[in-house]
Amino acid sequence: MSFKIAIDGPAGAGKSTIAKMLAEDLNILYLSTGEIYRSFAYGCKKFGINPNNQAVVECVPYMLKYDFQINNNKFQIKLKNEIINPYLHTKEISQTTSVIAKYPKLRAYCKQLQKQISDTNDVVMEGRDIGTVVLPDADFKFFVDADVHARAYRRHCELQKDNNSITLESVLTEMQIRDHLDRTREISPLVKSKDAYLIDTTSCSAREATDMILEKVLTKKHLAPTYETKPLTFKPGELEFHR
Repeated sequence: MSFKIAIDGPAGAGKSTIAKMLAEDLNILYLSTGEIYRSFAYGCKKFGINPNNQAVVECVPYMLKYDFQINNNKFQIKLKNEIINPYLHTKEISQTTSVIAKYPKLRAYCKQLQKQISDTNDVVMEGRDIGTVVLPDADFKFFVDADVHARAYRRHCELQKDNNSITLESVLTEMQIRDHLDRTREISPLVKSKDAYLIDTTSCSAREATDMILEKVLTKKHLAPTYETKPLTFKPGELEFHR
C-alpha cells in the first residue's frame, strides 16, 4: 500500500517549494501535476497545435510520443525521447496551460495517470484538485494558502530574475485573474478539502511551513523519515482513454 500526501493551493502560495522539500525530507517521490498539463501545452506549442481546438488537444497525449518516467524519486517527462521538464515554466507555456487544463478528456487522462503513479509509489503530489479529486483517499491532505498580495510579491521576485521590467501590479492582476479562473471553473475547481490542514504561508518561510507539515505527518503516522519507491515508466498507450 503506497503512502500519499496531497498538497493543494493557489499560485504563489509556495506549495511547489514546500512539496519538494517535504518529499526530499521523507525521501519519496515529488509529483507536480501541473507539469503534466504543461507538457501537453509544450507539445501544442512545439508542433503548432491550436490550444483552443479542444478536440485535437484532447488527443495530444496519443498523437505525440510522451514517456513519463520515475527514477530515484524524480519524475521526468520525455517528448520524442527528449526530457522537457526544463522548458515547461515559461510565461507562454503557463498561458497555454490555463487554456487546455479545463478540457474534460485531458483532465480525465491526467487524473488516471496521476492515480496510477500514486498507487505504485509513495508520493507527495501537489496541484489544485489533488485532495478533492485525484487523491481523495490520501493519507494526509494540506491546503497551502497566503494573502494574494504576498503571493504576488513572491512571484514578482521570481519573475524578475528573467525579466526585470515586469511590474508588481501586472503580476498581482494576473494572479487575481488566475485565482478567479481556478476557483470558479466548472471542472475540479480549486477548493480546500474538508479534511485538509490549512497551512497559511503569508508570514512564514517555506522551511517553516514544511516543518509544520512534517511534524504532523511523522507524529500522527509514527513514520520513519525514509521510504523506498519503485522506479517505473508510464507510457500513454498503457492508460485507458475515456471518450
